[in-house]
Amino acid sequence: MPYARGEKEMNPEKIKEDVIDIICEIGTLNPREIHDHTTLDQLGLDSLDITEISMEIENLYEINLDEISIAELKDHTLQSIINIIEEKI
Repeated sequence: MPYARGEKEMNPEKIKEDVIDIICEIGTLNPREIHDHTTLDQLGLDSLDITEISMEIENLYEINLDEISIAELKDHTLQSIINIIEEKI
């Protein structure tokens, strides 16, 4: 269920939990494999996986990540993705 903007404050830990859940579901990964400074590329995710992750994040937080290409997103870490989400919500 998407979060409506302004509906409630999102804290970084909740965002981190949500993003890890999305990555694990799409990439069929174990949450213990994902750390703050792990890039999506290091997790072995391909461009289709990264596209799906991007779409899920956009839907969940009702934000737009269009300005970030898939090629750029694969080099982002978990923490940098969290920072992007925080800036946009």
